[in-house]
Amino acid sequence: MRISEIETVTTDTGTVTIDGTAYVTTDYDSLGDALAEAEAATESLSRLVLCGPRPGGTGRNFRLWAGRLGAWIEVGESHVSPSSLNMRVGHDGREVRVTWAYSWFGESEPAAVAEATKQIRHVVAQSGARMLGSPSATGTAMLRAVHARRSWEFSTSPAEVQSALRQTSGQGRFELLDRGRLRGGRNLYAVDARFQYAAIARSIEVGVGVPVDLGPNDPPAYAAAWVEVEVDTAGSPYPFGLLGVKRGGKWEYPYVGRFTTWAHWCEVEYARAHGYRCRVLGGYLWPMRSRALAPWAVALIRAREAAARPGLDSATVEASRSACRNMVIQSIGAMHGRDVLREYVVADSSEIPAAAEGWSRHEDRWRYQIREASNHRAVNSHPEWTTHLWAVARLRLLRQMMIAPEKVAAVALDALYVTDPRPFASPADDGKPGRWRVTKTAGFWKPFRTMNDVYAMFEVDQ
Repeated sequence: MRISEIETVTTDTGTVTIDGTAYVTTDYDSLGDALAEAEAATESLSRLVLCGPRPGGTGRNFRLWAGRLGAWIEVGESHVSPSSLNMRVGHDGREVRVTWAYSWFGESEPAAVAEATKQIRHVVAQSGARMLGSPSATGTAMLRAVHARRSWEFSTSPAEVQSALRQTSGQGRFELLDRGRLRGGRNLYAVDARFQYAAIARSIEVGVGVPVDLGPNDPPAYAAAWVEVEVDTAGSPYPFGLLGVKRGGKWEYPYVGRFTTWAHWCEVEYARAHGYRCRVLGGYLWPMRSRALAPWAVALIRAREAAARPGLDSATVEASRSACRNMVIQSIGAMHGRDVLREYVVADSSEIPAAAEGWSRHEDRWRYQIREASNHRAVNSHPEWTTHLWAVARLRLLRQMMIAPEKVAAVALDALYVTDPRPFASPADDGKPGRWRVTKTAGFWKPFRTMNDVYAMFEVDQ
């Protein structure tokens, strides 16, 4: 059922109200003004959803915008950051929750956000979960619900393995290539893969079970393994690297020389098949594999496809698809998890463990820090799954790059910036997830100095 079929109020300002929730634009001088407009539109205001660009601009201006509440008095703890707004304000004995819709729906207008919210709530409810405050929390709740329905249980890897994965893995490949750095051209095209992470999650078999230490041994073919390798690029004819290495906090892809790095076994197998010499130094092997992410990905793919059904306007379709995309991307980030540095105090330096990352003496005590997995949503922490998914995404991008290496100017995550899109885009794009297609076109361009120049030309937010 669409919002037009239930009791709603739409004001001249474009505000939409449904059952005490008001969806308003961010075109107000302050949060107080936005609240006043919402209160005028409905007598039972309990929630205010801000729709559109970041209110008040960026950084300090955003905080000032949210802080000028006028007659409204902030209650409880608030969270106001450059990218989010989630707070409660009190007025006449009532509390109103204030959120910003951007993390879900991008810069969509109130009517599209209201309708898309209904669509997403329905999809999430079908999985057995409910729509929560963020795409990541909602997406991981869906994953747990999907697993529970199938009576699937997957243990998490030991904390030390999770920490090792987080410290040695990267997400996507971001690189300005020689073709983009040395020569310009008449036209440049952006080609990327539609809803790629969901398409990959639907198809891969991730590692499950208790990981085993590989030692300096090759895992079996197609194994779910994360390995440290000594790499020699000799024999590769390509003008870009096939494996990445972390240097100075950044990932590089050298195409000549020797280096030591970590990678998923599927990446190492591919590099070997194309001329690289790779010797395994150690790593982790998950003895069993499962399509643990497949039913979750299928549900989100179907939700994205359902968003385009007849009767929905284009703005609502785009808002709904944005929500599906954000649930996939942010849930995967949540599954990867994070480490925290915890501080401990001991009386004797002999009690400081070898894994300590820093220590100092204060009077008669020693302080040291240990990197540990965060306990926040620990049940969702599966970096062994995310490192595999990200590796397959990098491998898909690499395979595209190798189609016509001389035409690739730059790459970023799942996008290629190319001088001729014809070799790269799917010849008959059927609209399905994972298909490569042209998304943007730019005219005359000069050699780029950095990736930021590429982003600026295509107006990509970074």
